[in-house]
Amino acid sequence: MFAKESKRVRHFVGRCERGEDLHAALLALAVENGIQAGWVRGLGALEGAELREYDQDSQRYRAPVRFDTALEVLSLTGNISSRGDQPFVHLHVTLSRETDNGIQLLGGHLERGRVFALEFHVESFDDVALVRERDPATGLHLFVESTRAVQRGGAPAATVREPHAAEQRGAHPESSKAEPIIERVRERAQRVAEVVEPASRVAPSSAAGVTWAMVASASEEAQQAPLPSRPARPARREPEVKTPAHRPPPLHDPAATDAHTVLFDEPIPEVGEYLDHRQFGVCKIERMDDDGGVLLRMPDKRKKLIKLDVLQVQEPRIEGNRIIYPVRPRGPRKA
Repeated sequence: MFAKESKRVRHFVGRCERGEDLHAALLALAVENGIQAGWVRGLGALEGAELREYDQDSQRYRAPVRFDTALEVLSLTGNISSRGDQPFVHLHVTLSRETDNGIQLLGGHLERGRVFALEFHVESFDDVALVRERDPATGLHLFVESTRAVQRGGAPAATVREPHAAEQRGAHPESSKAEPIIERVRERAQRVAEVVEPASRVAPSSAAGVTWAMVASASEEAQQAPLPSRPARPARREPEVKTPAHRPPPLHDPAATDAHTVLFDEPIPEVGEYLDHRQFGVCKIERMDDDGGVLLRMPDKRKKLIKLDVLQVQEPRIEGNRIIYPVRPRGPRKA
């Protein structure tokens, strides 16, 4: 078994544009954000796809099957790693499509997918390097322990290793198609770096440009650097205790003549309680609006919308299970 623990994780969520190549979009995300180990999940729909199956007996991939039709993505999962010192995206998918005989399910290794609408979630494990090499037992390129030398100081960056002829014959079918994609991704990442960090960007020391070894080196150096101390958290503020609605009448304050003080020194009725209105009688409160409007249900079942801020609410009385607030027109405010 091969396993590594990751304690530094970043999350990327987003969507692909219609017509995008799914692998190219994820490769661009990996290069631009330095993702050398990641896990991919997604959902949506494709306009077309190529699926391929691996023959375990011959240890070769069979010819891809192409579907140029609308496909619903029921499940998309995969990972981002490095292979031959280049980023590598590996995806498996479960699809459905409408046929004359009903819904048909498709699935397997996704060789290529043309996006109609797709949303994704990528987890980046920043303290782990996932490297793929050919496994003799299966013929597949699987995760292995990374033996990359870390480049420090002015040491030249690692160059892309050319595969042997035997590896080219049994290589993963995506390897040849990935080269032009990787070139486009590298150019796109270079343009982003020039715009975002023109002062701190360092020119690559090899003709191959930014390599996956550079990313691994930077990640390992960041891992070994001491973590900055976190600032002390501010003291937790206790939640403010609200004054209960039914409180004893306040002491008279002759200086309190502003509208705010007059309003908030009165009891505050609630929905389900009652107002004793001189004109409408004892009415039940059915709704209270933010603008001061109160919807009342009168004794004859009719409903009336009034403004509570023009009425003075007095201390309630209790009749049976009803809390009743007498109200009267508010007098003129003192100047």
